[in-house]
Amino acid sequence: MVSEAELKPRLLVTVRDAGPAKMIAALLPELARTFTTAVLCDAFCRAGLGSGDDFQWIESGFDPHESCATALAIVRPDIVLRTTPAYGFGVDEAIGCALEPEIPMFCLQDHYGLGRDLARVERMGVTDGLARDCAPEGAASRVDVLGWLSHERFLKAEPWRSARDVGRAKLGLRPGDLAVCYVCINEVEPMSGREDIAAFLDAASTISAPSRWSVRPHPAMSAAEARWCARAAHESGLNILDTTRLGSEREWLSAFDLLVSPASIMLVDALAFRLTDPEPLEAGRGDLACLYLTTRRACAAMAAASGLERFPTHYPGRGFALGAEDDLAEALAAALEDDVDRAALIAAAATHFRPSLGVASRTCAWLEKGLRH
Repeated sequence: MVSEAELKPRLLVTVRDAGPAKMIAALLPELARTFTTAVLCDAFCRAGLGSGDDFQWIESGFDPHESCATALAIVRPDIVLRTTPAYGFGVDEAIGCALEPEIPMFCLQDHYGLGRDLARVERMGVTDGLARDCAPEGAASRVDVLGWLSHERFLKAEPWRSARDVGRAKLGLRPGDLAVCYVCINEVEPMSGREDIAAFLDAASTISAPSRWSVRPHPAMSAAEARWCARAAHESGLNILDTTRLGSEREWLSAFDLLVSPASIMLVDALAFRLTDPEPLEAGRGDLACLYLTTRRACAAMAAASGLERFPTHYPGRGFALGAEDDLAEALAAALEDDVDRAALIAAAATHFRPSLGVASRTCAWLEKGLRH
């Protein structure tokens, strides 16, 4: 007797970076309803994919070409889905070289402008119209807007204010306390952003308002790099928060009054989570603001990752406070003012980043359509 799994089309998913892994994790339960799914990734990415009840894990090895050939032999997929990490070469880029021409390959992008070795990709799913407008060269004619897959999880989680209250309690913050977090980005070279981190800490030392501060390492940083971040923060003389008590990602996204980064997508995630709260916005500093700083190093990192000098988030009217390196201290001070119009920023963000349900099912239907063509 033929099993249900044998009747379903076979899907192989490749993912080699923590950011795209979060997006794939949101999709896996929906995929399980339609496909027999296998995921090719390393142990680091596997840790972010959930229990594994709805997919088969194939561990990728040192050689991405060999890993892809092995996975294809095991799965014999009817369709392949890959992701778009920022730097380097791995299973996402190698899978197209090993795939038979009659097997369709689709791609999901999790951050603006990203994607290498896309010639073999038939269709590329992106987050929004902003992503479509800055699609990688040669891929624009094959782009479909699907929505922010990774933001659906915020609609199924505890309320934003509940997560905020829990996170702030763990940080020892009282009502009215200002908490600021600098979010590091992934760089081509380990810790090539030290200059920007140091500049941020210098600018923070000029802020007169009583504030608590934190530097959040990027998940791709090594333990040694993360220790450098912690040491630099503690040696700055600032009132540094002990963030080791923070648990869930949602506590990180909601506990702070200001998130600052050269380019991290975490700021988009934080605004998306904030936009799930139906309660009236608080006045003054009681709500969330996100500040993108466009420094020379950040622009170089963006260009290396995506070919873009600025991400779409780094333009006025998208919901973010903006600052350049020559007025970093001024931009930081302005973002912490009592009368900064956080309500206007959040309203602007809602135009682009308000989460909605149905993205996972839409993405699954998009893949099914690829099978039929």
